[in-house]
Amino acid sequence: MDTEAYGIACPVNSYRGVRAITGNEGRALTVDDAAMHRAHAELAGQGLWVELSFAAGLAGLRTLPDGETIEGPVVCVTTSSGFKDARVGDRHLAPVDPSWENVRTRLRAEDIRS
Repeated sequence: MDTEAYGIACPVNSYRGVRAITGNEGRALTVDDAAMHRAHAELAGQGLWVELSFAAGLAGLRTLPDGETIEGPVVCVTTSSGFKDARVGDRHLAPVDPSWENVRTRLRAEDIRS
Protein backbone atom coordinates (compact mmCIF):
# COMPACT_ATOMS: atom_id res chain seq x y z
CA MET A 1 0.00 0.00 0.00
CA ASP A 2 1.47 3.36 -1.01
CA THR A 3 0.90 5.94 1.66
CA GLU A 4 2.22 9.29 2.74
CA ALA A 5 1.71 8.29 6.38
CA TYR A 6 5.00 6.59 7.02
CA GLY A 7 4.16 6.10 10.71
CA ILE A 8 1.64 3.41 9.75
CA ALA A 9 3.23 2.14 6.55
CA CYS A 10 4.90 -0.79 8.25
CA PRO A 11 5.18 -4.36 6.93
CA VAL A 12 5.15 -5.82 10.47
CA ASN A 13 1.98 -6.43 12.49
CA SER A 14 1.60 -5.18 16.01
CA TYR A 15 0.56 -7.85 18.46
CA ARG A 16 -0.76 -5.15 20.78
CA GLY A 17 -2.90 -3.64 18.04
CA VAL A 18 -4.45 -6.98 17.15
CA ARG A 19 -5.03 -7.75 20.82
CA ALA A 20 -6.68 -4.37 21.39
CA ILE A 21 -9.08 -4.96 18.50
CA THR A 22 -9.99 -8.56 19.31
CA GLY A 23 -10.10 -8.04 23.07
CA ASN A 24 -12.60 -5.21 22.76
CA GLU A 25 -14.81 -6.59 20.01
CA GLY A 26 -13.43 -3.94 17.68
CA ARG A 27 -12.39 -4.04 14.08
CA ALA A 28 -9.68 -2.67 11.85
CA LEU A 29 -10.50 -0.28 9.04
CA THR A 30 -8.40 0.57 6.02
CA VAL A 31 -8.22 4.22 5.01
CA ASP A 32 -6.45 5.81 2.07
CA ASP A 33 -4.35 8.96 1.91
CA ALA A 34 -7.29 11.06 0.73
CA ALA A 35 -9.36 10.08 3.79
CA MET A 36 -6.40 10.78 6.08
CA HIS A 37 -5.86 14.19 4.46
CA ARG A 38 -9.52 15.08 5.05
CA ALA A 39 -9.28 14.01 8.69
CA HIS A 40 -5.95 15.81 9.00
CA ALA A 41 -7.58 19.02 7.74
CA GLU A 42 -10.54 18.52 10.09
CA LEU A 43 -8.20 18.19 13.06
CA ALA A 44 -6.24 21.23 11.89
CA GLY A 45 -9.50 23.18 11.76
CA GLN A 46 -9.85 22.43 15.46
CA GLY A 47 -6.31 23.62 16.18
CA LEU A 48 -4.66 20.17 16.30
CA TRP A 49 -1.57 19.74 14.13
CA VAL A 50 -0.86 16.03 14.03
CA GLU A 51 1.30 13.75 11.92
CA LEU A 52 -0.72 12.50 8.94
CA SER A 53 -0.70 8.88 10.13
CA PHE A 54 -2.27 9.89 13.42
CA ALA A 55 -5.30 11.25 11.58
CA ALA A 56 -6.04 7.63 10.56
CA GLY A 57 -8.29 7.01 13.59
CA LEU A 58 -10.55 9.93 12.76
CA ALA A 59 -10.38 9.02 9.06
CA GLY A 60 -11.60 5.52 9.89
CA LEU A 61 -14.44 6.91 11.97
CA ARG A 62 -15.43 9.23 9.11
CA THR A 63 -15.49 6.37 6.58
CA LEU A 64 -18.14 4.37 8.43
CA PRO A 65 -21.40 4.00 6.48
CA ASP A 66 -24.00 6.69 7.26
CA GLY A 67 -26.45 4.25 8.85
CA GLU A 68 -23.88 2.64 11.13
CA THR A 69 -24.04 3.77 14.74
CA ILE A 70 -21.43 3.43 17.43
CA GLU A 71 -22.46 3.15 21.06
CA GLY A 72 -20.40 4.73 23.75
CA PRO A 73 -17.56 7.19 23.52
CA VAL A 74 -15.11 7.02 20.64
CA VAL A 75 -11.47 7.87 21.27
CA CYS A 76 -9.19 8.68 18.34
CA VAL A 77 -5.66 8.71 19.69
CA THR A 78 -3.13 11.13 18.26
CA THR A 79 0.32 10.99 19.78
CA SER A 80 2.57 12.93 17.46
CA SER A 81 2.80 16.48 16.22
CA GLY A 82 2.83 17.55 12.61
CA PHE A 83 6.56 18.20 12.86
CA LYS A 84 7.05 14.50 12.04
CA ASP A 85 5.35 14.79 8.65
CA ALA A 86 7.80 13.87 5.91
CA ARG A 87 7.41 17.16 4.02
CA VAL A 88 7.62 19.62 6.90
CA GLY A 89 10.16 22.25 6.00
CA ASP A 90 10.18 21.49 2.27
CA ARG A 91 8.64 24.83 1.46
CA HIS A 92 10.39 27.98 2.56
CA LEU A 93 8.64 31.33 2.76
CA ALA A 94 10.34 34.66 2.53
CA PRO A 95 10.24 36.71 5.73
CA VAL A 96 7.33 39.12 6.00
CA ASP A 97 6.95 42.32 7.95
CA PRO A 98 4.94 41.29 11.03
CA SER A 99 2.25 43.94 10.69
CA TRP A 100 -1.25 42.45 10.64
CA GLU A 101 -1.99 43.80 7.15
CA ASN A 102 1.11 42.12 5.66
CA VAL A 103 0.49 38.85 7.50
CA ARG A 104 -3.16 38.79 6.44
CA THR A 105 -2.19 39.48 2.82
CA ARG A 106 0.31 36.59 2.91
CA LEU A 107 -2.20 34.20 4.49
CA ARG A 108 -4.86 35.05 1.93
CA ALA A 109 -2.36 34.62 -0.91
CA GLU A 110 -1.78 31.09 0.42
CA ASP A 111 -5.58 30.58 0.69
CA ILE A 112 -5.41 30.38 4.47
CA ARG A 113 -8.46 32.01 6.00
CA SER A 114 -10.02 32.07 9.44
